Amino acid sequence: MNQQEYEMNYQALIEHSSDAIIVHDPEGKILYANPAALTLIGDRSLEEAMKKSVYEHLPPGFSDRASQDIQKILEGGTLPALVATVLLANGDYIEVEVRANLVNFGGRSAIQIHMRELFDRAKLIESLKQQAEDLRRSNEDLENLSHIAAHDLQEPVRTVITFIQRLEMEKKETLDAEARGYIRTIEKAGLRMHQLLGDLRRYSRLNMQELRKEKVDTDSILDQILGELQPRIREEGATVVREKLPVVMADPTLLRIALQNLVENGIKFHRPGNKPRVVVAAFSRGDAWQFSVQDNGIGIPSRYFQKIFDMFERLNPPDAYPGTGMGLAICRRIVERHGGKIWVESEEGKGSTFCFSLPVDDTGA
Repeated sequence: MNQQEYEMNYQALIEHSSDAIIVHDPEGKILYANPAALTLIGDRSLEEAMKKSVYEHLPPGFSDRASQDIQKILEGGTLPALVATVLLANGDYIEVEVRANLVNFGGRSAIQIHMRELFDRAKLIESLKQQAEDLRRSNEDLENLSHIAAHDLQEPVRTVITFIQRLEMEKKETLDAEARGYIRTIEKAGLRMHQLLGDLRRYSRLNMQELRKEKVDTDSILDQILGELQPRIREEGATVVREKLPVVMADPTLLRIALQNLVENGIKFHRPGNKPRVVVAAFSRGDAWQFSVQDNGIGIPSRYFQKIFDMFERLNPPDAYPGTGMGLAICRRIVERHGGKIWVESEEGKGSTFCFSLPVDDTGA
């Protein structure tokens, strides 16, 4: 068999191989991809594939490792079969078994890669769909359970608070200082439990109630919030600075809850001896409105930037700054239900800026 016949037979063999086979030059430019490779990576033709580099099919951060492997093969070394992640044309990632070796392609040295998908994608997708449905049902059951539990526990807690207050009133003449101290501790714990259950119930409702989006003038919402907070603002000597806020598509009730929580936190978490200053603003990012609530308060250590949005998460003793640790969890749930994101930028001792985004609706609001 002469060289030409050998190359024709070799070409036919890899054309019909069930393995995905790609040949690329030492710089990574694709020189050839068989039909199985085109199907795997999602390119419509060999010409389309040859416009790309193999590095374009690697996840971010994998290029350096691939360059080292290619150089090793070019220098005559060998690589064991390995499992790699490949980026497809549609943006998905898959796991493949990869083998690579040095070949002569058109009279020059090149790298030939054999790839075999490790999983049946159709079965995997179906399995993931089933897992997602199971998780949805499980979450729904947990939400219903938390709502029922919070509701049903309210009554016994109210009973404890009521009777401990009656005990203090009716027997105060016969109680010594130590007994009165015990009663105040019980009452304080009962009131805190009552508040916790109320916040838990409100949080569970966020997941159960229908999201009712409409055009909302956030300037008007802020007017209402500041009107209700006037006694607190006067008491703390706080200053609230506001910029012009937009009209957005959102659930007005939920958006008000989120914005009020953030403004109240900006007033509450101020440094001792320092009057609170809160700045509320918003600007367009094209595809979303970004809101910000900035304060000059105590600030947050960077290690807690994500943790503070968890349920019941508190960074300070209740005696220092009252609350249940549910406010930011409620804000996050509201923003996420609107398809947005919430985050914080802060420096300890120098204040915080809480930001959240709301996608721009098709109406432009």
